[in-house]
Amino acid sequence: MRSGYALLIACIMMLLAVPLLLRRGGEGPAPPEEACVEARYSGNVRAGVNVDEDGVYELILDIDPWNIASAEDCAVMCYHL
Repeated sequence: MRSGYALLIACIMMLLAVPLLLRRGGEGPAPPEEACVEARYSGNVRAGVNVDEDGVYELILDIDPWNIASAEDCAVMCYHL
């Protein structure tokens, strides 16, 4: 009798979990244009991230562009957060 209750409870929990899992599947990470820091540089650069657009940087990135040494005058890179 005890295993019957356990099986019934397990089935109910699975049925309740399916809609929650399906609903969460529609959500995803922020689009790249919303979660991106664009840095223009020809050498080492410091880029600030202002998440809530209040004029105060919440994060400061020190970027060393060693991997784009072949760029001519300057390069533009977008860092996805």
